[in-house]
Amino acid sequence: MNQKSWHPLSQRNQQRLCEAEKKHQQDVRRREERRIELEKESEKLKQALVLNPNSKEDRDVARGKVNLSFMYTKPPGLEEAETRS
Repeated sequence: MNQKSWHPLSQRNQQRLCEAEKKHQQDVRRREERRIELEKESEKLKQALVLNPNSKEDRDVARGKVNLSFMYTKPPGLEEAETRS
């Protein structure tokens, strides 16, 4: 009976079970780390909002509105470098 592919005490099935349990533990640990990281980040944003309630950028970030305008602005010093050339 122990040599049947479906038997729970076969060595191959024991290995599969061990691998599945390890993978599950890693997934649980990874989810917990992500949850903690998100909590820390949201707490940091809330503190920034409390410390500086007038900052429009902090309010937008705290509300989840990420402003991508920085991608379209010229980097500092570019105009000066262009005038030199």
